[in-house]
Amino acid sequence: LTLNINGELEQNIYLSKRDAGKWVNIDSSSVITGEIVFNGKIEEPEMFYLRLGSDLTNIFMEAGKIAFTAHADSINKGTINGSKTQAEFDSFNESISSITNQLDTLFIQYRAAAENNDQPVLEELNNLIDAKDGERLARTKAYAYNNNKSVVSAYLTMMNNYYFELSELDSITSNFD
Repeated sequence: LTLNINGELEQNIYLSKRDAGKWVNIDSSSVITGEIVFNGKIEEPEMFYLRLGSDLTNIFMEAGKIAFTAHADSINKGTINGSKTQAEFDSFNESISSITNQLDTLFIQYRAAAENNDQPVLEELNNLIDAKDGERLARTKAYAYNNNKSVVSAYLTMMNNYYFELSELDSITSNFD
């Protein structure tokens, strides 16, 4: 993984992953700006994170040369090249971006209504959020069923598992190849 950082980092940057609910740092760098190279071996595509303080971004790592380019003050807005799995993940997220953007707007409206203790508006917004999130989940589930050989499908299922009934989760995962 080669990082191309524009601007100056104010602290170390970490390549990390989650394991049993905890952050595990795989590598780090104290280089302030420019090119940072992390080397290692990976057998299967896996989700990793670049962390810089409270700022983070996720990257599907896999064998090959992967490049990440970002400004030091906004690593969560970086671009990733060289990971087919990341490109697939980004493509899926783009395909549901209108839904997630609408959800973001609804959550902003919900917070404002909560600050004003406007119960009728909160109830209406809650129903709209549930419906829109149901739409997002249906698209995610359809993707997992239709792309049963994809690591992205498995990742999306794992990230949304709390939405599924056990039988539904079993149906999705038993469809994986």
